[in-house]
Amino acid sequence: MEVEEAAYRTVWSEPPKRPAGRTKFRETRHPVYRGVRRRGGRPGAAGRWVCEVRVPGARGSRLWLGTFATAEAAARAHDAAALALRGRAACLNFADSAWRMPPVPASAALAGARGVRDAVAVAVEAFQRQSAAPSSPAETFADDGDEEEDNKDVLPVAAAEVFDAGAFELDDGFRFGGMDAGSYYASLAQGLLVEPPAAGAWWEDGELAGSDMPLWSY
Repeated sequence: MEVEEAAYRTVWSEPPKRPAGRTKFRETRHPVYRGVRRRGGRPGAAGRWVCEVRVPGARGSRLWLGTFATAEAAARAHDAAALALRGRAACLNFADSAWRMPPVPASAALAGARGVRDAVAVAVEAFQRQSAAPSSPAETFADDGDEEEDNKDVLPVAAAEVFDAGAFELDDGFRFGGMDAGSYYASLAQGLLVEPPAAGAWWEDGELAGSDMPLWSY
């Protein structure tokens, strides 16, 4: 950004404006912004602002860019047109117009005054819409995304550590009720040959306590 700002002249780095010769311009032109003057209303009163830009190579010729609600919008319009017509030689009202203002297509500059005027109006509208867009929701979503990315990295590692087979390795005495594996499976096989209890002797506790399904229904 610093390189772009140093590449362009601005009204803040140029000498102050010379006094206007005509009374009309002396009373209505903006004291700082280049190419901007007030239209309608008394001096100091609220009014709309118009923008004109000098046409390079045509002495005394000015390109009318339109009427705007604020002096800042008119100043941005001047910058967009100046960048399209003069390139690096443009003197800008705002240093950041060089990278914040949507560029005017070269085809619009070749189309003449009407093409430049229409393209500048589109650029100013896009700039105002972008500047007015709230940034808080986007920042919130970005924070949520970062947190989600962090969880993606942390949770699998934690799960791997918790369910590591080495950390929860059990001996046969714990898994098979104090018996070794061979005795446990032999006892289980013998138990399957025993007749089940009489119907209704044992009901499953919990969710099926009120149902008619016995535990030994198979």
